[in-house]
Amino acid sequence: MKVGIEIMDSDLTSVRSMFKGFYNAVAARHELVFLPPNYAWVSPGEQARMADEFVRRCDVIAGWPRPATAAARTRTGAKVPLIRFFLGEISYGAWHLKSFMGDLNTNDMFLVNCQSDVVLARKLFHNLPVSVVPFPFDPAAFTPLGDDERRAARRELGIGENDRVLLYVGRIIPEKNVHLLLRLFHTVLRHVPDAHLVLVGAPGSGDSLHAFNIQPAGFGRTIARVIETLGLPPERIHQVGQLGPGRLREMYGMADLKVNPSQNPDENFGLAQVEAIACGTPVVGTAWGGLKDSVIDGVTGWRVSALSTPTGPRASWWEAVNRIVEHLNHLPPRERLAAELPPHSARCSHAAYVEMIDEIVCRAAANRDRPAQPLRPTAFAEEFWTVCDVWNDRSAQFRRGPRSEQLHQELLTPYSGATRHHVPPGEPMGPDQVLTLSTPVTEESDGVLRLDHVFYAHPVTVPAEVRDGVRAVLGVMRREPAISVERLACDRLCGQDGVWEALAWMEEMGLVLRTHPVDGWIDPATVDAGVSEPLFVMHPVELASTDFVVYQ
Repeated sequence: MKVGIEIMDSDLTSVRSMFKGFYNAVAARHELVFLPPNYAWVSPGEQARMADEFVRRCDVIAGWPRPATAAARTRTGAKVPLIRFFLGEISYGAWHLKSFMGDLNTNDMFLVNCQSDVVLARKLFHNLPVSVVPFPFDPAAFTPLGDDERRAARRELGIGENDRVLLYVGRIIPEKNVHLLLRLFHTVLRHVPDAHLVLVGAPGSGDSLHAFNIQPAGFGRTIARVIETLGLPPERIHQVGQLGPGRLREMYGMADLKVNPSQNPDENFGLAQVEAIACGTPVVGTAWGGLKDSVIDGVTGWRVSALSTPTGPRASWWEAVNRIVEHLNHLPPRERLAAELPPHSARCSHAAYVEMIDEIVCRAAANRDRPAQPLRPTAFAEEFWTVCDVWNDRSAQFRRGPRSEQLHQELLTPYSGATRHHVPPGEPMGPDQVLTLSTPVTEESDGVLRLDHVFYAHPVTVPAEVRDGVRAVLGVMRREPAISVERLACDRLCGQDGVWEALAWMEEMGLVLRTHPVDGWIDPATVDAGVSEPLFVMHPVELASTDFVVYQ
């Protein structure tokens, strides 16, 4: 079969790895057809001629078919189906797809990388043909370490054989919640004094935050300042930069636990989690996007609640801290982990991937002569595309007023997930349930709060009727960021009017999270006020009256 290949270049390691695997999978069983290499440099008329010829030569076109290819298909009347990866586009509203939706139809196939994206696709389209395809990896390159290898890898970083090691692998960007991981580690050290944190990855620019009118000034510098602000011992933090597969295997294999608190809007897979599991290392990860597919709760690791709220995504640091401490203090034998965990990554192996891609290519080819229907967006998609129009540059797409924020919260709801320990807003409060301040909060002026939060660094106005109660609750929870309902309402704020109403509003807004008590979890009283201290310096800039921002 002749398969046309269009592959998008990317500076993301996981995306490059995915497209490399895709290219090799298709090449293993089919004849590949390419656009001429000079396509980008010729006149528009010549480009159209090349695209028309390309379409006529193919039985299927796969990868990242550009709008010009879809237009050429319409122009020539060719029935060649398209196979298109979504990557992380769909969790922003599928804007790129919308731009050439008129040239697509139900005989095309659209590939996502996690089940959350399937739900999103159905939220945006009535009839989008969608399939889940995991990122591929080489299981021969990621295997458990032997005891000698593990000792050597630890020794190279100055980590003792019996010390406890947490590992983060990924881009060092705000969306991945690396700063939250440092907060977690601050509390972990109080309960596991011999713990180390290894950070693998290069600092990034925080591109996902542009949709929220937020731009990091330099997140690598921010991380250094956060480490200093939290008072973390430098000898316990190991920043090793970006590594190749051989060194990555050493990092996974010498760690006791991999941690990923990400709430990136396009966290659509999580390749590092699969690699860690293949190396026999369990994962604590947010129940968010693609991590829900790779982190099987109680099997390959543990999920922590991650929610879409009116003031941005929230991850339960309280659940994460307890899962980490619980695991580090009761380590299962490495031999058992090395035997039990790797089989769970088999579905992502190159061999499995080749079979999966071949089956998709053959299915697409079988669609050639079937009747096709145009894609039909849902009412939600139509409203989202109107209110949050990404091509309108007045402001970021999720900062167009209250309705744009509501639509964004609804868009990301399929990415969110709650564990059985989370208590949703509106459920009755029990005296032994634990309340946690989800993010540091300061009162900027009377009734106006500023959140120390990378996804929502904007003012929040407190309704007048709960203002006194909110101020009282924050006064306590800044000192005790984890506290039982009974201690807060019946001890610390006994006799204070409006406490229950204030808590209900704070929960609804995502400022406070509530958790069922769990036997064996740490005492909330051991969490110090450092968890509730702001970490970031944020300077609002009025875009309408600003032409240049000058960094000192």
